[in-house]
Amino acid sequence: MIRIEYDRLVAIFYSIGVLLLLKIPNDNELIGEKLFNLYKVPIHTDIYMNYKVSNILIVSFLLHVIAFILFLKWLGKKEPSTFRKMNKIKVVGISILILMMPFILNNILQTLNKTWYYAGKTGLEAIEYKKDDSQCRMEKNGEDIERKCIVTLKNYRNHSQALKVVLYEDSKSYPVPNPIYLQKYETKQVEFQIPVVYSSGIEKDEVPNIKIHSLHENDTK
Repeated sequence: MIRIEYDRLVAIFYSIGVLLLLKIPNDNELIGEKLFNLYKVPIHTDIYMNYKVSNILIVSFLLHVIAFILFLKWLGKKEPSTFRKMNKIKVVGISILILMMPFILNNILQTLNKTWYYAGKTGLEAIEYKKDDSQCRMEKNGEDIERKCIVTLKNYRNHSQALKVVLYEDSKSYPVPNPIYLQKYETKQVEFQIPVVYSSGIEKDEVPNIKIHSLHENDTK
């Protein structure tokens, strides 16, 4: 009869659960999505009012729960004194760490991938426009309506850079009046306002289209 120790089962179930939620660098799909599509397993389940639940998250969560139960069994068998000393706070802390690990690993992988991508690049090529942290929205200022934009930039160079940002929309350009100075490896959010003629209600948040110009070099991105 084949006997598998609890610690090995913990490693197997937990590794698969984490793997399902990881993203390959430069790929927006989870590894779980690729596997589910490969074996023609539905990625989502409709439950109520077109609300969808991710089957990948459900499977990964169940694998994490199984791994945690097996971990407690292994700990109780291997280190009974340690197991008896564990209180509820420690159990909750370990549970949260186990569940958060896939997301922590994803952030680490994406950060390393970006750092590798921008390594060795100079000038504007070393500037990342972080669209996920940028937006334009309409705001009322007294009787006037203004469009307030937030642009987030990151400098991957080991020296400072001076930039000029121009926003483009419908063949119109809006130069940001003040230059932007990024220190080495700095991430900065720049906020500016564009007066607009307001006539049709507040628009939804949108990501601004921009071009970046270097103040020190004849360069545009």
